Amino acid sequence: MLGLLHERSDHIDDRSLIKLVSRDTSEYFTIDITHKIDENLEKHLYAFEKLTPSSLDGSLMHFPDEINPLPMLTSAVAHASWSHVIFNLIFFIAFAPAIEVLISNRLKYLGLLVALSFVTSISYSLAVLINGNEPVPSLGLSGVVMGMIGVFAYLMPHARIRVFFWFFTIIKIFFIPAWILALWYIGMDTLDMLFSDDYGGINLIAHVSGGFGGYILGYIFFKEQREIIDDLGDEIKDVNRSHQSGSFGTLDKMSQNELKNRQQQMQLEKNYEQHISEIHRYVRGRQDSKAINLIIKDYEVQSASVEIFEELFERIKSWGDSRTLLCLGRLLINLLIEKRKYARALLYVEMCQEVTYEFVLADPDNVLFLANTARENRQYKVAYLLVRNLYERYGEYIDLESTALVELELLVQNLNMKEQAKVRMKELLMIAEGDFKADLMKLSVLLRN
Repeated sequence: MLGLLHERSDHIDDRSLIKLVSRDTSEYFTIDITHKIDENLEKHLYAFEKLTPSSLDGSLMHFPDEINPLPMLTSAVAHASWSHVIFNLIFFIAFAPAIEVLISNRLKYLGLLVALSFVTSISYSLAVLINGNEPVPSLGLSGVVMGMIGVFAYLMPHARIRVFFWFFTIIKIFFIPAWILALWYIGMDTLDMLFSDDYGGINLIAHVSGGFGGYILGYIFFKEQREIIDDLGDEIKDVNRSHQSGSFGTLDKMSQNELKNRQQQMQLEKNYEQHISEIHRYVRGRQDSKAINLIIKDYEVQSASVEIFEELFERIKSWGDSRTLLCLGRLLINLLIEKRKYARALLYVEMCQEVTYEFVLADPDNVLFLANTARENRQYKVAYLLVRNLYERYGEYIDLESTALVELELLVQNLNMKEQAKVRMKELLMIAEGDFKADLMKLSVLLRN
């Protein structure tokens, strides 16, 4: 009616409008004007219904003829009735917790749920667009639930699922392999979708696309988890075989020990990946102090194994330059020096210098030793970057005289950077005294030649 008031013709006065809302319009207007009024009313009513949902569920629905990613997610949590919610949750709880444990990563698990929501919604929209069907809005978790069944069938196809069956007074409990259960549910929905004309108000397209999409997502992103599960399954079969054959002696004990060791190894790998994931989150968020604290927390325990820190260094290095990388580099260099692996230590010095020329060691006493070692190995640039401008970087904790002489020798004898050596020589002569000044004067002779 507001639209009608704004769009009325000049010859329609206020008195006529009052009559319009209180009596039959045919008494006051021509047929053309009446049609125009009807069209305007229908237009504004449609806009009102479109913008103002009749319920909260209505605002959360996914309309297949609209491109809007938010309802694709919200429609998964909206349901038409309590029974709709309860039955979806029964199947969701039957499969989802096990998948969460198998994935062992919250972000990946949430990403899987989001991906399944998009897969089912987009598939439904494409089906409506291609087939020209009526764009009936969709809501419910069933598409995601079918996706979880598909993921479970990929990760643990031979896991036996407890199934409750009743027929009048007959009650049975069966254990059915996951792949058979997935084939039954996804297969039956596929047949109904292909050969049935009436889906009975069920979004079979979301069911089928969710089931197949879940299996494909599992194949693409969770191969590593599948391999671990398969290995563990083989060991469990070996143990069961030993029991069935009656060989409960040494072989059975070995199988049990191997199974226990494998389970412990899986738990360690899971904890390590969670540890790496947390460090990665802090590094990417530029919270290096928190990442460094996580690394240092287990330093005393893990310092016996340099390989752990070397692997961690490579992982952090792949994320890009960061203060965390330099801090870990310092820890690693110290460990390698303690174990007399000097060549390896210099390798990590060089990698840290690639991040910044101002890289400093954790222990200033190691600077001169590593610089001389690098010089012996003809790693002149590494040696020079270790000793250049040391007083500015280490202050009073460094032996300025010894390191300055090494710095000048590298510039003059090894790097052929005489002009830079002259500038550095002048700076040092201004503060040098005694034997140090005499040594500098000897080097200055080389600069004149």
